[in-house]
Amino acid sequence: MGEYSPVMSDSWVLYGDEVQCNLAGNGHAYVLGLHRDVGWPVQAVGDHKRMGTERRWCALRALHRWLDANPHVIACASFGKDQVRTYGVATALKRAFWRAVRRATRHGYPHLLLIDGTGPGVDGYHRPQARIARAEERYFGVAAAGLLARERRDHDLRRLHTRYPEYGFPWNDASGSNRRHLEALVRYGLTPSHHERETLAALQSQGLEQRRCR
Repeated sequence: MGEYSPVMSDSWVLYGDEVQCNLAGNGHAYVLGLHRDVGWPVQAVGDHKRMGTERRWCALRALHRWLDANPHVIACASFGKDQVRTYGVATALKRAFWRAVRRATRHGYPHLLLIDGTGPGVDGYHRPQARIARAEERYFGVAAAGLLARERRDHDLRRLHTRYPEYGFPWNDASGSNRRHLEALVRYGLTPSHHERETLAALQSQGLEQRRCR
């Protein structure tokens, strides 16, 4: 999905959520701007990490139909191995959120930026913003941003699977520490797409043998 950017104003809210890169591939920060008076499809509200595959795909189909019929602003930013190596996962994610917000607000600023989670807001954004724990269970816009980020992440994992089918990337869980995946790392070693520091730490936490990149 590309970026679509009508003019935002004080009658809009910008929502955000993300998926992290975990042990391999890219992480993605998504922001979705919606009019404050918009009606929400109930079936798309919820935490994508707690949805089964069938429910998540049903929610995504409903969401895409809804986006096709309603004005919105959408932007994303990704971060991968180089950014994680340089900044660490947490800072790389913060920088990605700032890039996504900057892209979304090129044509106007919303009434509020609302992002899932706790702690400080988006660095460099000096307008009203809030972080709310488990916001995806209360706000359609946050749930939708999370679903879009997860859709992009799942696409990444399927692409990695075509290159490295023995690692079971499509069946990896949200944390990237699926047992089948970790055992494949022990047997075959790390791929060039793995984040070495985080992957070796995950193996150590499970008492598994470490191997270097293949």
